[in-house]
Amino acid sequence: MLTSTLYNLDTHLDGRRNEFALHYMGRHGPWGTKLQYTRQVLSPKNPDGANQTITVGGLDSTYNMATRGNLYLADVSYSVPGAYLWGLVRAVKPYLSYSLYDKTDPQFHNSQRWILGTSFSLSFLTIYAEWREGRNDPSLGGSSHTQSLAAGGIDSWRGQFFMSIAWYF
Repeated sequence: MLTSTLYNLDTHLDGRRNEFALHYMGRHGPWGTKLQYTRQVLSPKNPDGANQTITVGGLDSTYNMATRGNLYLADVSYSVPGAYLWGLVRAVKPYLSYSLYDKTDPQFHNSQRWILGTSFSLSFLTIYAEWREGRNDPSLGGSSHTQSLAAGGIDSWRGQFFMSIAWYF
């Protein structure tokens, strides 16, 4: 459970932030499972008194988010045993993830995301390769970057390929 004040830069008033979460992480042999439920209730004290959305920021941009809703996450993975290509490829782990932000306001479109991917080590590199599908998701080219996590936009699926290559030393 998380509870805190929520300072509004526009009104200079303190609102409230209340969140409650349950999560599970388990392993059975090479299989992994993660489940999470989060209830979010934010009261941002907006200038116009309409507290259904809050403006947040990340990755060098700002966007609106619904202040009340339930977040559901599910993830399943499989750790492939062994090493391949003369030991250069190891720690192969395919995974499938799903998340849903079920917004309380009935006029808002829910936000969803599927991720099908794999992670592995290639010599000294760690690589993640994913196909992502999202609906009302600002990170996946939602129809409205500023409103996708709030009211939503065009309620259709968008996809993108994502790859991360890292060298940890």
